[in-house]
Amino acid sequence: MLEDPNLKATYLVIDALDECIADLPKLLDFVVRISSDRVKWLLSSRNDVTIEKKLKSDDRQTRLSLKLKANVMQVSHAINMYIDDKVSNLEPLQDNTLLEDGIPLKDRVRDILRSKADGTFLWVALVVQELGGEDIESWHVLQIVEEVPLGLDGMYDRMLNEVKRHKRDSELCRRILSTVTAAYRPLHLAEIGVLSGLPEHITKSTENVKRIVAKCGSFLTVRDNQIYLIHQSATDFLLDMGTQQAPRDPFEWVFPLGREDLHHNILLRSLSAMSAVLRRDMYSLEMPGSSIDDVQTPSSDQLATVRYSSVFWVNHLRDSISNKDTLQRNTLDAVQTFVEWKYLYWLEALSLLRAMSEGIIAITQLKGIIVSL
Repeated sequence: MLEDPNLKATYLVIDALDECIADLPKLLDFVVRISSDRVKWLLSSRNDVTIEKKLKSDDRQTRLSLKLKANVMQVSHAINMYIDDKVSNLEPLQDNTLLEDGIPLKDRVRDILRSKADGTFLWVALVVQELGGEDIESWHVLQIVEEVPLGLDGMYDRMLNEVKRHKRDSELCRRILSTVTAAYRPLHLAEIGVLSGLPEHITKSTENVKRIVAKCGSFLTVRDNQIYLIHQSATDFLLDMGTQQAPRDPFEWVFPLGREDLHHNILLRSLSAMSAVLRRDMYSLEMPGSSIDDVQTPSSDQLATVRYSSVFWVNHLRDSISNKDTLQRNTLDAVQTFVEWKYLYWLEALSLLRAMSEGIIAITQLKGIIVSL
């Protein structure tokens, strides 16, 4: 379609190009190949040498730069406007408080945010979100903006320390943060409880799960009942192990026994949940030959809690193995028991989830894992 000679001027936008994981080289080749007088691309990305090398003119072989130096004034102006808008609408600043030197509190807060923003919209958004908290009063605001650290890593450290201070719920938050970070797609509120091992009396209520997620600082956001990490930089922050000589505290707190152990736990929880849920004729179709296009998901979907597990449990098995010796006997027994007793029901679930292609890949991976042992 984009190569149609009758195509009018078309503009395509790709945001956060650096966050594309699967087939990024193919996408970059496509962008370069399709670019023309009629097809223009607007791309945003963090600095990445690989992306810069790919995005070059076929004629002049000149690299396109991802750096914002040429546009620093425009970016700074846009952030200042963003700060002005957010500060003017902050509830704690609506009383037009004056400081001792006669300067309005709102103006002082705006100036501090401008001086610390350093061209980062996300940093401003996180600070404003903290300032908009229900327990924030006008006399708290100045202290917060003066204390808040520069840069995203400093901000993430502050957020994580706040999570740790929830003495009663910090462990629940740690489980959710680690599980969301390790998952291969955004998780539904109905799935996170099973995968992270939350107590059953919490997982029975979606509202309870939402409240726990809300206590995970500003790392997570919920849209349409799906849980997302706020940004790739937050994921990178939580996954950064540091070095053996200087391990990073955030990683050690979120993954106290390492990522392989977390994948192992998610695997076992997935197998346990699927074993309890999966059965013959999950949707009571009564006709094995029903077309998937004629199948409607029941309002009370029994697969809701195991949708993720059904598709990705083999991935977690794979990533729980750092070497052959780490595949524990109980893990092999759990996998063998599941396959022996629930294999056909699992295939049925994959069919109902329209995920048979993923299932074929999973079976191939599982065979490879077993053969390699």
